[in-house]
Amino acid sequence: MKSKKGFTLMELLIYVSMLAIVGGLLTSILYNSIKVTSRENASAEVSQQLSLTLSTIQKLVGDSSLIEAAYETPGDLDPTNDTAEQRQAACSDFCTLMLRFEDDTVDPTWIVSDGNEIRLVRGDDSETDGSVDGETTTQITTDKVIVDYLRFARYEFAGGHTSAKVDISLTYNTDNENFNVTRTLTSAIGRVTAATFDDNLLPNTPDSFDIGASNYEWQDGLFAGNMYVGGNLSVGTTTAVYPIHIVASSTNIVVDADGEVGIGTITPAYTLDLITDTGSKSNEPVINLSRHTDEATDNGVISFTKTRGTNSSPSALAAEDEIGVIAVRGWTSDQYRLSAAIKFVADAEWGTASDSTDMPQRTEFYTTPDGSATQALRMILLSNGNVGIGTSTPAGALHIDTRGVDTADEEGIRVDTGINESQYVGSANNNLVHHLWSDADGDGVYSIRASDGDTNVRLYAQDDGTSYFGVSGGAVAIGKTSTDNGVTAGLEFNATGLSYITTDAALPLNINRLTNDGWFINFKRDGSNVGNITVSGGTVTLTAFTGSHYATIHGLGIERGLLVDMDGGNKYLYNNPGLEIAYGVSLSNTENSNKILGVYLSEDKEMEADDPHNDNLHLIAAVGNMDLWVADDGEDIGIGDLLVSSDLIAGHAMKDPRADGESYIVARAGENINWSNVTESVNGIKHKKISVLIDPFVRNNTDVQIEALVNKIEELTGQDIDLDELMREQEKDEKTSSTQAILGAGLLGGLLGGAVILLLLERKH
Repeated sequence: MKSKKGFTLMELLIYVSMLAIVGGLLTSILYNSIKVTSRENASAEVSQQLSLTLSTIQKLVGDSSLIEAAYETPGDLDPTNDTAEQRQAACSDFCTLMLRFEDDTVDPTWIVSDGNEIRLVRGDDSETDGSVDGETTTQITTDKVIVDYLRFARYEFAGGHTSAKVDISLTYNTDNENFNVTRTLTSAIGRVTAATFDDNLLPNTPDSFDIGASNYEWQDGLFAGNMYVGGNLSVGTTTAVYPIHIVASSTNIVVDADGEVGIGTITPAYTLDLITDTGSKSNEPVINLSRHTDEATDNGVISFTKTRGTNSSPSALAAEDEIGVIAVRGWTSDQYRLSAAIKFVADAEWGTASDSTDMPQRTEFYTTPDGSATQALRMILLSNGNVGIGTSTPAGALHIDTRGVDTADEEGIRVDTGINESQYVGSANNNLVHHLWSDADGDGVYSIRASDGDTNVRLYAQDDGTSYFGVSGGAVAIGKTSTDNGVTAGLEFNATGLSYITTDAALPLNINRLTNDGWFINFKRDGSNVGNITVSGGTVTLTAFTGSHYATIHGLGIERGLLVDMDGGNKYLYNNPGLEIAYGVSLSNTENSNKILGVYLSEDKEMEADDPHNDNLHLIAAVGNMDLWVADDGEDIGIGDLLVSSDLIAGHAMKDPRADGESYIVARAGENINWSNVTESVNGIKHKKISVLIDPFVRNNTDVQIEALVNKIEELTGQDIDLDELMREQEKDEKTSSTQAILGAGLLGGLLGGAVILLLLERKH
């Protein structure tokens, strides 16, 4: 039989004590285990973030083109606004490292820190304007750690790359001292690539560092832009004595402290002093200007510049200022002396009040005569283009004065071209110009002379004594001995009268143009082109073209641009019925006149002067280009509108109203008129002169009159009439019977007849 007794009190106490002891032991073990694990996690977190920070810095420094600066973080973590002065601040605990990269999208790059975090900021200068247009920010450390310090130091080594020293200390971010883990690290990081700069290379202290040294020279230096040197510059020598000193073999080029340049000498006595001795290049030019280009106007240039005032504040030249001189000097017994020169001199004041660009200049040529030490003016070219030889005041394009010149003869100009030919200007035989050519026997064969014999200056040419070209009294005769107003064969050109071509040949004048199409004859009036005869292919054109009739004027008030009517008072040129008729005309004063001859052009004074029968002779433009007065009849005029005569203002035209059965068109408008913009008027009616194309013809107005008649029928009957439909009914194809066609025509005729009757009745009442 089983016992029904439980645990005794002693047993229960023993068991409870044992359980408490075991529980306490287990709790202590668990707590210590958790504490160790948490501390290890904190240590791992700090170590990982420290490792990440170091590896990030190592990667960025290694890839960079330049370690530009290491400085104290100014206060915030936005380095894009850091100034140059802030970048000079010494680094203490929380520093910023500035790196430069070849890639503009990440240049520059900063690693910045404060007590809370370490941050990576990458700039963006992709626009290459030197400013950061946008930046990206990446947090390297998290809020699980506290930055005790981040220190950077920048080191440079001779012959090596710039390096950076990094000191980092991170502490786990916790309030529990048991988990307070701190890790520190010190490392040196070197760049592994050559420096490639995409921004300014600046020293951290001005005027304190060198590029290279006497034992550490750079090999080559290539610059795409300017190079500025504040001290002396030496090339080919290590002795910097002058601001610029270039030594090539024994030849020196220097620019001294006064700005004077010496070539071949280190003691220049002039602004540019070039000295060379005889050597292997003695037969070559000392100065050679050479330019190689396909451009015709690009060449070697020697330029002389002169101002009054100073270089920074120049002022205009005054008369007689010497702008430049080309001088020739030679050594005499004791010194260099000037023997010849070409001077460029201001011929008058430059930059006058009336013309700021005015710059008259003359050129003078000097030589020294034998037995003298003084230069003499031999030739001068004035600003107006006149050339003087032997005179300083040439009165003509070429003025030669041989007075005072010791010569054996008196010819001003003489040219001998061979044993049988001589030319003189100012010969002793009463000739201004004489060209004589003789044959082998010395007989005169050909002669051209300009003689002042008797009282008239004559130019004539002879062949064996026979004249074939002569000028006398302003007239030129070719092929004849003298002018005779075209009576004998030959050519006559008169400056103040008629010129003549007289010949008995079947073809009096033949013009053969050997080049391309173009002008054959050009007409000018007072120096301006007014027309020509042009050939294009096989077509001969007269431009600008206006065909005219001859007319005699009856009445007053006729001027250019007014319309004239034929009035029957006709006559013939030279009173010869076989010649051109001159129509009698009067000023037009009728609307749509059918008597219009044309538009008045001008009086023909030459024809009037040629014969008394040609008195009162005028030209009336009948076709082609012309200007014409038009009057305002209430309708604006557009280009191409047809014009008829008007009764509003005498001699005027107007836009064709098509009021009559026929319109007698005189011209087409060549320009637009908006009468609201016209102010000129006659008797209260506006008028204007416009360009027109005269092209007279008769215009049939039946269609307009029919349309007006139908409109009247509609007005009187109150019924709409479709004239086009009636015409279509009348013109139907073969499907319409002849009877229907007749009825349709009868209907149209009846309507028209009825309209006429209604109009008559309306006018009667």
